[in-house]
Amino acid sequence: MPVTLVKSTNVPSVVLGGTITYTIVITNSGPGGATNVVVTDPLTPGINFVAGSVTVDGTSQPSASILSGIPLGTIALGATQTITFQALVTSLPAPVINNTSSAAYVPEGGTETVTVLSNQLSIPAGLATVTVAKSASLPDLTVRDILTYTSVITTNGVDMLTNVSFTDLVPPGTSFVLGSVTVDGVVAPDANPGTGIPLSNIAAGASVSISFFVSIDSLPPSRNVTNTSSVSYMSGGISGTNLSAPVVRRVFVPIYTLVKTVNKTVTFVGDIITYSVVVTNNGNITANLSVVDPVQTGATFIPNTVTVNGTPVPGARPGLGISLGNFPIGVSAVIQYQVRVNTIPTPPFVMNTVTATYDTLLPSGRAISGSVPPSSASVFVVDPRISLQLEASAAAATGGETLVYTVTATNIGNANAQLTVTSSIPSGAQFVVNSVTVQGTAQPGINPEQGVDLGTISPGQSVSFSYQVIVSIPLSVPDLFNTATGAGLFEGIVPANVAPASLIVPIQLAQASLSTVASFVVPGDRVDFSLVIVNQSTVLDLDSVVSFVPLPPGLEFIPGSVTVNGITVPVINLEAGIPVGILASGAQIGVSFSVQVTGVEASEQPISASVQYSVNQQGLFTVQSNTLELIVVDILPQVTKQVDAAQISPGDIVSYVVQALVPSGEPLNAVLVDNVPAGLQYVPNSLLINGTPSEAQDLSGGVPLGLVSTLEPVTVFFRALVLNIPPQSISQPLQASNSALVSFSTGNNRVDILSPPALSVITTAAFRIIATPSPPLSEAGEIVTISISITAIGSQAAEGSLSGFTPAGFLLLNETITVNGQPAALVNQNIPLGVLNPGDVIQIQFNCFIPFDFIAATTTGSAILSFDYDLEGRIYHGMAAAPSYQIVVEEILE
Repeated sequence: MPVTLVKSTNVPSVVLGGTITYTIVITNSGPGGATNVVVTDPLTPGINFVAGSVTVDGTSQPSASILSGIPLGTIALGATQTITFQALVTSLPAPVINNTSSAAYVPEGGTETVTVLSNQLSIPAGLATVTVAKSASLPDLTVRDILTYTSVITTNGVDMLTNVSFTDLVPPGTSFVLGSVTVDGVVAPDANPGTGIPLSNIAAGASVSISFFVSIDSLPPSRNVTNTSSVSYMSGGISGTNLSAPVVRRVFVPIYTLVKTVNKTVTFVGDIITYSVVVTNNGNITANLSVVDPVQTGATFIPNTVTVNGTPVPGARPGLGISLGNFPIGVSAVIQYQVRVNTIPTPPFVMNTVTATYDTLLPSGRAISGSVPPSSASVFVVDPRISLQLEASAAAATGGETLVYTVTATNIGNANAQLTVTSSIPSGAQFVVNSVTVQGTAQPGINPEQGVDLGTISPGQSVSFSYQVIVSIPLSVPDLFNTATGAGLFEGIVPANVAPASLIVPIQLAQASLSTVASFVVPGDRVDFSLVIVNQSTVLDLDSVVSFVPLPPGLEFIPGSVTVNGITVPVINLEAGIPVGILASGAQIGVSFSVQVTGVEASEQPISASVQYSVNQQGLFTVQSNTLELIVVDILPQVTKQVDAAQISPGDIVSYVVQALVPSGEPLNAVLVDNVPAGLQYVPNSLLINGTPSEAQDLSGGVPLGLVSTLEPVTVFFRALVLNIPPQSISQPLQASNSALVSFSTGNNRVDILSPPALSVITTAAFRIIATPSPPLSEAGEIVTISISITAIGSQAAEGSLSGFTPAGFLLLNETITVNGQPAALVNQNIPLGVLNPGDVIQIQFNCFIPFDFIAATTTGSAILSFDYDLEGRIYHGMAAAPSYQIVVEEILE
């Protein structure tokens, strides 16, 4: 046969959706050429021609179709042509695709068409084989477990899997652990199986392993965790989805509940509370359970009160744990025990919380344990305290006086209280009917001895009621004593704890006042006391009046020192009493006595007097004086003052140092007062205390020094400026002397200590100079005599010299100079005068010649005294000048 067809394919088998490439080789073996060659292939059911897939000898024929025939024209003898085309597997009517092509042609020179067939191709066809094998890391589960799921995807088909996506929705009761995904062991941190994990293409025959973690969060309703993985893909152009077999794991959870209750909502100290705890196993496995219920602050456990389901459990203590053993599923147990309230905690609640722990084995043998959510109960602890305060309108009473008593009830507890208060009428007084008021509102018909209803008092609230009594006449008791008590309920159930109140109002006609001028003393000092006793009554005399003054150790009474109204009264000791006698109504009497200080143990000990008296020779009444204290020290505080210069002159600045010291006893507060002496002026802001500038700078007004003690003396430094001496006082030295005053105090006791004076003498050298000419009228060529008188009017000697004494234009005749009548010589144009003592008068005289050529009508003259003096090594310089004078020079007439 001259034309043959050989058909082949590129795959040994194919899957649904796969593509088959067919190749047909057409050969003309002769004996002649073949014309009008057309190759066709009807394709068997299940495969479809892929349009545009035809090539002829490698050249694409996009419009050609194998189904309608591919014309090849003439194939010469011995020539070959090759056709390729593709077919897509769209269904699988049979497990094998059989296919045969044919060619029709007309032999060269002939007229009939000849048809030849190719060989038949048989290609196995089927679905792509993809498997998903899923496994889990634990055989059984409990809450808080971490379970690893692993899915292995394997393809056994002939085509590569593309567009592969892995999806796995985690089951109820679990949650995906972020970042736990691995693909073939490589971590995929952002992957989440619930939203799909895209995978790379999987080659035929290859596998991919995907793992991820889930957390077991709760017991699912089915008690099982069931999970299936899903893989979607494309294979041979066809999409597919495969599921894994379900993986089922049982979840075992011992679910216990604790419900704690208490038998009351309000309690108080000493009360007994019963707690109940209901324990229920709502889980699906039994476990060994231990319940722990520690008793909290405010209460203590009562031993041997524990019961479980009504059965006593001797020795059990809830704070140490109560074991319920292997607690069955669906069963409840009731634990009860009692506590006693012993304190009021802050806040005022006995708070109590029960907890439990369990342990058991899973069916796989794995041990698990856990805790049970706690349950709490609280009881409000009432603080049922009420305080009562009883007050009177006067500190002391007299016969016939009306007293107003006020009772104040304050709720110092923590809850509302209903309260009734009773107050007694004191012996020696009568109740004033209808005088009761509550919070200022009259309560007629109420008697405080029968109780006053104050209603409900809130925490922190105070309610008062008042009533009146009249002090009986005649007086029958020395004082009025009454009480206030109360009763009530807090929150309607807890008895109120009412602290009673009492009050003593002395019946007093006398008043005693004790005084002394002493405050700080040393052993050996004598201290004088005065006691003034006043009868305050305007109608009653006081008789048998006696005063008593007990002395503390360290003070001794000086016999013979007692006077009553200035008259000496022989008294052996003050404790035995000083008889005063009768004190008429409205009168007062003075008692004086003296004591010797014998020791420092008397320091700060109370000293007071008591006065006893009768009224109409009936009763014995006592009144107490005020209380005094003495500060007794071995050595009194000391103050010294020093100045840095004993001799000073105007313009000097002197420095003062004041030191305050407490040689013995307790530290004392101190205030310095220092008036700068006349002739000096304080230098502002120069005051230092212990080297530190003081905020207070007013020495005359007082400068606080703080606490002064033996170990911490205080040193004060300040400066003063020496002022000019007034002319009327310049001839006498001025003594700048003063002392520093420091007031030491503690409490109400004070002592003023004056320092020895610090003395500086203010002196200065001063001179009065008078210069006179003779004659005052002259003419050229004449001699004029100048007389100068120098008087030392100051208080300080000085060394002086005179200059500037020659009248202008005149000629000094040196040989005429005399000082106090004695010739004197010039030294550097000056006349040395030596030391000029206070009161000295120096007379200086000399002549001057008026030159012939003197042309001025008048001339003036004066004299200047320069002087120096020394004070303690300090040199002072000064000058004094004479008032100027005039000399008239007349013209010489020819």
